[in-house]
Amino acid sequence: MELFLDTEFQIGQTIKGDFKIFAITNYSIVDLTRVALVTENSDKSRLLVIDEETALLLSEKFEKTIIATKLEKSSLIKTNVFQDSIEIQLHDLKIPKWVKTSTMGFTIGLTSELEYINAMEYLIGEKALIV
Repeated sequence: MELFLDTEFQIGQTIKGDFKIFAITNYSIVDLTRVALVTENSDKSRLLVIDEETALLLSEKFEKTIIATKLEKSSLIKTNVFQDSIEIQLHDLKIPKWVKTSTMGFTIGLTSELEYINAMEYLIGEKALIV
């Protein structure tokens, strides 16, 4: 690095190619404290701490971060441990007209939820509907 003698530095100033000063701080080495420039290059992969007076490199950190994205297709897996089959036994059962009317009224909004629930509870209570 070139010597910086008689040069005044400012945060944001670019030095030595693409290194930009982002801090001026005190840097301690054993019992000695030096004024140092903290710089980093444009892709932020190298950080240099340089003695302000002598331009000696006091510290260097190199870090290259690569973010890799791997897209994978996800799918749901079956986690149901219960039996899948649905069995319907008709045994010549007929759905009463009032149940059909009540259900239709509920689906189109003519019957309240409470009326529909009462009808279903009645069917369950009479064992006409087994849940």
